[in-house]
Amino acid sequence: IRWRLHNRSGMINLINRINGYIRHTSRLVQLNQVCAALNVVMLTPDILHNKHGWFAGFFDADGTIGYYLKGVYNNPQLTISVTNKLYVDVLHFKNCLGGDIYFDKSKNGYYKWQIQSQSNINTFLDYTKECPVQSIKRNRLFLVKEYFRLIELDAHKALEDTSLHKA
Repeated sequence: IRWRLHNRSGMINLINRINGYIRHTSRLVQLNQVCAALNVVMLTPDILHNKHGWFAGFFDADGTIGYYLKGVYNNPQLTISVTNKLYVDVLHFKNCLGGDIYFDKSKNGYYKWQIQSQSNINTFLDYTKECPVQSIKRNRLFLVKEYFRLIELDAHKALEDTSLHKA
């Protein structure tokens, strides 16, 4: 959805409401240009911490929950990740929530923060209890505990016709 605002007083009102809350690097550049044009002092965003709602919003926009079968034995691997063109924008995730960042050359290149260990995923789930995800992705987050329960039961190794395997 694109919304356009053309009157100066409305623009100043809007800028004053969002000023200090914008963190995404490319949006900060845009905000700085608008603030300069309207003669408004741009405020720096607050410091991120592991209970900051920004992570939930960013995950809603650019996050993924994936389930993969890896290796010769098709062992299941759960991955939670966030991608962005700019390293600095995913570095916040690593600094506050752990995990790793790598560069993917596909699609003109992007940085991907990801977590795969049960402890890191549980940390992320604990975070989402404080700052809930608002998108449809929350439905998959609700299934993570069931995923780990089934892994403990070796459901992926059960015979195909059994209810455990079907679960």
